[in-house]
Amino acid sequence: MKRKVLACVGLLIAGILLGACGSRESASTVEKSFSDSSIYSAEEIDVAMDAVIAYFEEDMKGCTLTKVTYDEEINEMQGEDWAEQFDADRAMLLGTVFDVNSEEGNNDFEFLKSGKTYDFFEWILTQDENGNWIIHVEGYT
Repeated sequence: MKRKVLACVGLLIAGILLGACGSRESASTVEKSFSDSSIYSAEEIDVAMDAVIAYFEEDMKGCTLTKVTYDEEINEMQGEDWAEQFDADRAMLLGTVFDVNSEEGNNDFEFLKSGKTYDFFEWILTQDENGNWIIHVEGYT
């Protein structure tokens, strides 16, 4: 009897762990592309990318995100302007590549066309005093 209970508990734990891993599958398949930056640490860029990925998964249903990119040159040229525009100390632009799978579930992005791939769809983020990244703009700027 004790073995059966332990086996059931073990299966339950394995199921929970597999379910948790499965729920993050889409985020783990997103390619993150960036090189060394003189503006941001690799961790800051990674956390900003995670903010975009989380937003994307929550609010862009019907789309498949494949890549998030940080471009140092663009950020050097325009980062201060974006920070000023959004009354922040720091701002970052990230680009994404994604496919639109269906027209359903995209109420906020009705302009997206089903079956199309969008390259370097832009996201402008600012960093708050706690180091969190806040998305202000998404689309082609």
